[in-house]
Amino acid sequence: FSILQGPVVNLDLERDTVCVGQSLQIINNSTGDELSYNWSSTPAGLLFTPSASATTPAINVPTGAPIGDYQINVQIANPVCNAVNWSAPLRVSRPPNVTLNDIQDFCNSAMFTPVANFGIDSTFIDSVRWTFPQGSMPATSSAFNPGQVTLGTVGQNYQVCVTAYNLCDSSTACTTFSILQGPIVNLDLARDTVCVGQSLEV
Repeated sequence: FSILQGPVVNLDLERDTVCVGQSLQIINNSTGDELSYNWSSTPAGLLFTPSASATTPAINVPTGAPIGDYQINVQIANPVCNAVNWSAPLRVSRPPNVTLNDIQDFCNSAMFTPVANFGIDSTFIDSVRWTFPQGSMPATSSAFNPGQVTLGTVGQNYQVCVTAYNLCDSSTACTTFSILQGPIVNLDLARDTVCVGQSLEV
C-alpha cells in the first residue's frame, strides 16, 4: 500500500487585475502526491487553458466578458486525502470609452458645466484629465465632474477635451464651442423731425 502526501497549497495569480481579451498565468508551487485540479471562476465565464484540470492553467478573459470582480477557485485533491479548496480575487476591466456632451455657443462670455460619459464605472478608471481653452477658469481638472467653467473672451471653435486612463488603455473625447460677440448698437437718425410725405436716413 501507499501513504500519499495530501495537497499543500502554494498558489498565486500573476496579477490581480486583467483586461478583457487578455490572459494571465496561475503560479503553482503546491506539493503533494497524485494531485488533481478543478479550476473555476465565480461568476462563470473565464476560460482555463489548456483545460480546467491543468496544474498551471492560463486564465483567458473573453472580449465580451462583463467587467467586475471575479473569484478564481480551485479544488485540489488526490485519491485518498481530503480535498483542499483555494480562491483568489481577480478584477476584470476594459478600456474606458469616453463621450462628451455638446456645449452650446455663447454670447460675449461662457459659463458651462461639461458632462462626460466614461463608458465604464468610475471605479475602473485610474485617472481623468480635462483641458479647457486658454483663459478658462479652471484651465484643467482631474475630477470626474469638474463643475462650472467660465471663459470671458470672444472667439471661435474653443475646444474642451477629457481623457480617461486605466491599465487597459486611455480614451479621449473633445467638443468645440464658440463665444460670439453680441451686437454693439451705434445708430442715429439724420434729424429728429420729419414732415409727412418726406423721408430721412438712419
